[in-house]
Amino acid sequence: MESTNVSDEVLNLMPGAVALFRADESIFCANEAMQDLYDCQSQREFFELTGASFRGMVLPEHYESIAMMVEKAMQHGSALQGGLPVSYSYLSFCICTKTGRFRSVEGSIRRVCHRGVWLWSLLLVDVYARFLAVERDALTNLMGRHLFFFQGVGARGS
Repeated sequence: MESTNVSDEVLNLMPGAVALFRADESIFCANEAMQDLYDCQSQREFFELTGASFRGMVLPEHYESIAMMVEKAMQHGSALQGGLPVSYSYLSFCICTKTGRFRSVEGSIRRVCHRGVWLWSLLLVDVYARFLAVERDALTNLMGRHLFFFQGVGARGS
């Protein structure tokens, strides 16, 4: 990671996988959770896998639709929703990790200003991991209602 004046420690405390991009879609910096999401052991592996660009993080067949969503968010960044400015766009797409696994991810992308430079901030979470985290009771580790029925249906269908 180049010297970004963004503390690695702060980025690694962020919940979920976080990356910052320049206007040309090149990756400015990424946290360890982003590397883990792509099954990379190091930042170097992550940059090699993705070509250090947003385009390289997305399956080719999903890129154009995601780029259109981002463009729309940029054009309508000053629009209001519920009286508040809309400054982000929700994303949902698939990725292919270094180990060849396909994962569904979701998250948001928004423009941020860091030391006078406008960047894009991308936050991603693995859909299945989020589902499991929400569907387990933190105290007992027992299944929640949705997971119980989801696994029950899967077990009967086997």
